[in-house]
Amino acid sequence: MRTHVQVNAAGSPLSRMLHPAALFLLAFALFFAACRPGQPQWEPTAKLPDGVLDREAMIAVLVDVHLAEGDLLERNLPSEEQEALLRSHYEPLLARHGISARQLMDSYAYYVERPLTLNAMYEEVIEALNRIQAQVQAQVQEETQTQARPAAQGRSETPAASPSETQTPRPAEAP
Repeated sequence: MRTHVQVNAAGSPLSRMLHPAALFLLAFALFFAACRPGQPQWEPTAKLPDGVLDREAMIAVLVDVHLAEGDLLERNLPSEEQEALLRSHYEPLLARHGISARQLMDSYAYYVERPLTLNAMYEEVIEALNRIQAQVQAQVQEETQTQARPAAQGRSETPAASPSETQTPRPAEAP
């Protein structure tokens, strides 16, 4: 899996992982999906309907969706701006995965009807997001240490000036 992480000038990652509120909403949605009676929950041998993403493709898309939505939540924007920004995140996301918005919606609806499968998929999504978060944190820490080293080296290599060096030199007296 290839990840691309951008870091702003302050050194914090632009693509934050799941915000605690988003994680709560995700758990809440999974709870209600799992509690619906009479729904098929597992179809290991069933052929997927046309247009529904297979398990691996859906996991990859969900990882990217949660990264995009996590970025949006971190920005704390008014809802009109959130919608425009979310659309700007989804267009390249869908193109990168070679799918349409309809295909994503149909696939999600299919897996919501199979909560055991969706729950297992989300376990993998969360594992992938945790791996990405660890990579981002390691990268930020490495960049922070790299930036701190030259400053520390610069201070230790330059000796403090002695009082005689800080005085203005006197012109030589004429004989």
